[in-house]
Amino acid sequence: MIKLILIPQTSQIFRSPQFQKKTLNTNTENDLNEVNYLRALNESGYALRLAWKHLDVRKLIEVSVINGNFKYHPELAKAFISKIDNLCNSALQDSLIYKELNFFFKKLLENNNLEDSLTLENSERIKYRAKQVEQMLENTKPTNLLDVGCGDGAITNEVMNTLGLSASNVIGLEILPRSEAVKSFNVQMYDGKVFPLPDNSQDLITIFSVLHHADNPEDLIKESFRVLKPNASVLVREFDVCTPELQIFNLVMDHMYYFVYLPYPEMPIPGNYLSEKEWTDTFLNVGFVLDRSINTEPNNPYKPIMMKFKKPK
Repeated sequence: MIKLILIPQTSQIFRSPQFQKKTLNTNTENDLNEVNYLRALNESGYALRLAWKHLDVRKLIEVSVINGNFKYHPELAKAFISKIDNLCNSALQDSLIYKELNFFFKKLLENNNLEDSLTLENSERIKYRAKQVEQMLENTKPTNLLDVGCGDGAITNEVMNTLGLSASNVIGLEILPRSEAVKSFNVQMYDGKVFPLPDNSQDLITIFSVLHHADNPEDLIKESFRVLKPNASVLVREFDVCTPELQIFNLVMDHMYYFVYLPYPEMPIPGNYLSEKEWTDTFLNVGFVLDRSINTEPNNPYKPIMMKFKKPK
């Protein structure tokens, strides 16, 4: 069984044994050639500034900004990147940098009437995710659905409609109450460890970008195995975080997302970023069988993967 990287707080990624065994690919412009230096900076609250100084990580952040919220507005992407650069060259700690970036981001939206554009892009993303589910199932028609970490419920609702499921046969699990949540299906709060469902009861489970937010992802995987019917599937969307650079990038962008773009500071960010192989090994060790694994967006700097695991008969 692989050892998961369990990190107590949001910026403790450099404490992990896995990270300490790896070496950053440094450039002559970087002074990030010692893991101890990385850990010291991180513990001081300067992980974003650290990431920005590392050329490879900075490039990933810039690509994320350009191809993300500002995909159709390159001049605004340039302005936002410039703002990050200015703040990362200041004496501010990460928490204040994210606060300043959130204020700047909101001003960009207001001054350029981008709210409708972002709403449309989010709608397209949700439809794309539901279509992915349909394709991964390969004409299999589940009778019920469990979405672990359903968030605001928008994706769950779209998947439900795409698969033609009744709302009474769809359950979304969440650890945090969401006032903006879609209420068309049954949302149940849980403790983040034990699913409030009986054994062998679910035809399909979806876990989208949730496992790396869990204190112990293996707990959720074991619970998925318990409640899933024999020969049924769990669909997982995660990221192939296979280098230290990608670990730092994912950590910083999780903070960027939940403190800048869509502020939700209650969201746990324990830093459990694993590679595709590590995710796969964890599922296999629990008892699942890998059915399919697809690199869904080759040009996405997060390296997202969609995996389909089945519970044996």
